[in-house]
Amino acid sequence: MKPVRGFVSLGPFLFAAIGCAILGGVRSYAGWGGEPHRMPRPDATPTVAVSSDAGLYIRQRGLLVLNDGNTWQQLNIAGPPVPQLSIYTERADGTRKTRLTGPGNAFPSWTPDGKIIFVSDRSGSPQIWIMEADGSNPRQIGNLNLNGHLLRPQLGKNGLIAFLADDGVWIMQQDGSGLKQLVPHGSSPSLALSGTWLTYTLPGGLKPIPDAHNEIFRINPDGTGNKQLTFADDADYQDANASAISPDETMIAIYTGTESKPGNSGLTEYHNIALIGPDGGTKRLLTTCRPVMTMQALQHLSHDQCVASDDPSWSPDSKWVVYGRASSGETETWMVDTNGQNAQELYHGALGYGIFRLKLDSGAE
Repeated sequence: MKPVRGFVSLGPFLFAAIGCAILGGVRSYAGWGGEPHRMPRPDATPTVAVSSDAGLYIRQRGLLVLNDGNTWQQLNIAGPPVPQLSIYTERADGTRKTRLTGPGNAFPSWTPDGKIIFVSDRSGSPQIWIMEADGSNPRQIGNLNLNGHLLRPQLGKNGLIAFLADDGVWIMQQDGSGLKQLVPHGSSPSLALSGTWLTYTLPGGLKPIPDAHNEIFRINPDGTGNKQLTFADDADYQDANASAISPDETMIAIYTGTESKPGNSGLTEYHNIALIGPDGGTKRLLTTCRPVMTMQALQHLSHDQCVASDDPSWSPDSKWVVYGRASSGETETWMVDTNGQNAQELYHGALGYGIFRLKLDSGAE
């Protein structure tokens, strides 16, 4: 099984020696040092005026769907599915936490019609399921027999489902028909809300050229239009991964930094969130996390010092990017507007591996 990609809490590893490999190839995130390398804004990415008051509204009304526990540590120790994990919804302000499932359910995301798509082993093997927002009426989609793990399921408005299995990116229809492997060996798929195109990562280790890096590609569900969107054209930001297409499909949020270099521990490299246009273009940084250059710097981190950002997703209005942010000893969920301004904590904790994790809830307190 390829390593599950994402944040590992810095707490247990904060004072580990620089260069130590953590949990089977998943990056250990720590670092703060010199000035960040800034990238220009691509013409293809719009600038949207965003009020910080909107951030307050999202924090108060945002409804998150997430797994409980130290998701990443459990996934990398046990591998998916993780029997201990259950699915919850919770307001971003920490209120109205509601348990929706028992153990054995993971990778939840909101669907376009407000339901929850997830992976469950309740029928005896890992399968894709959909349930109502309150956990009722769960139903299995098809009957998959892929001899591997299922991760990151997501549903488009046209009924297309995309997900990740051990051997690449797969798609099928909402009724379980049309199962097809779309990208052999691809990873980290993101399905456009319309369901008419996807982005994915091609790991650098699969490319038949020296010093290859992880990069983002896009493709149509029929296999046409396959196009590389990111390139190793900056020494600090040679890799790209964890793409997330905005709901309005005008932007793609990505992780960018250095992660495929042999022996890289993630401690002395840049790890940030950037935007690109739907057809690629220059990366524009939204976060300014900085790597650790010395052990002394590692040991004197403050909560205000961002050491790594990763795993982006979106607010429903496409005005905010939600992401994991590592600082001194913990990983939190933050949000930043598409201009790279108004960065603020959204949720005190990590959200896990879903891709559509936030919706706006207008219900009463």
